Amino acid sequence: MLGVTGQITQATTVILTPLKPAPVGGYKTVVWAHGTTGVADICAPSTEGISSKVLPLIKQLLDEGYIVIAPDYEGLGTEGSHPFLNLKSEAFSITDAVVAAHQYLA
Repeated sequence: MLGVTGQITQATTVILTPLKPAPVGGYKTVVWAHGTTGVADICAPSTEGISSKVLPLIKQLLDEGYIVIAPDYEGLGTEGSHPFLNLKSEAFSITDAVVAAHQYLA
């Protein structure tokens, strides 16, 4: 993803897919852009897991045939600093996660 320094940086994300076959035209996509979980790498959804408060919603979306993409955000779960509450960084984390997930699943 494009980081806050203007350089490409490594970012991670969780991709959850329904168990049923993709419909014609593919799955619909939802992004779960998590709230504040902390600034340490262990706070990333890909490391810590998805909050039990959100799991019922995630399960419902999967049951209805949606792919759920859960980005960790820049520097959360990867090397480097997490630019806490930097809106541009979080936006790029989300949009680049969607692009990467679709390329990965293609």
